[in-house]
Amino acid sequence: MLNERVTLRCALGIRFRDMTTKQIVRSGLRVRAKAAGASDNTPGVTGKPNPSGVWLFYGLPGMRTFELGTGVFPTPGSPEPPRFRIEVEDEEGRFLPCTFIAHASEEGPMKFE
Repeated sequence: MLNERVTLRCALGIRFRDMTTKQIVRSGLRVRAKAAGASDNTPGVTGKPNPSGVWLFYGLPGMRTFELGTGVFPTPGSPEPPRFRIEVEDEEGRFLPCTFIAHASEEGPMKFE
């Protein structure tokens, strides 16, 4: 029997922190990402949290070859990395909903500047 392992690279990961308790928010959020220029009715890619509390997004538009490890990080014709509109809702009612733009990166979880 041959054992094979597939490893996906992730171009967008976001960690959320409760500013009151300083705790990482690992559950109870609905986080979606779609291309920054996509229409409102375009379905988003749902992020899933890993054990470290980083919400990971796989299957983002234009990122598939990078995720599979068969291509380089996409920056065709632009020095700016791919941008995604992130929509966050708290299913437990702790936080207000928000929307912001995030840049995909090869370098780990997104950081707010």
